Parts: sequence; structure tokens; C-alpha cells
Amino acid sequence: MLTEGGRLTALLRHALKQHYGIRSEKLAEFGLQPFRGRKQPEPSTPATPGTPPGPEAASHPDATASR
Repeated sequence: MLTEGGRLTALLRHALKQHYGIRSEKLAEFGLQPFRGRKQPEPSTPATPGTPPGPEAASHPDATASR
């Protein structure tokens, strides 16, 4: 009986997502979470703060003007 009940609930969940769409907020009324997109990853910064500037920074015209 439990197996059959589990299958029935899975069927109903799938049918609701088919009917309303996976992004529909209407799914929340039935206790299902609508798909709201993935979270954007935070931009990573290089972990080498003590690295001296490369030769391209020294050859830049503004780099010598500030001295």
C-alpha cells in the first residue's frame, strides 16, 4: 500500500509540473518548489595579492607618467 501511495504522489507531482510548467508559482500552492533558476557563482579573484606587476604594466605609457 505504501509503495502504491508513493507512486501515486510521484505521478501527481509530475502531472502538476506538466500542466502548470516547472517555473509556475502555482506549484507552491501544492507544496512543490517551482524552478527559479540557478544561483550565479560569485566572481573569483586571484589568490596572489603579492605578485609584482608584469612587463606589460611597466611598458604602459601611464605607468611611467605617474613617477
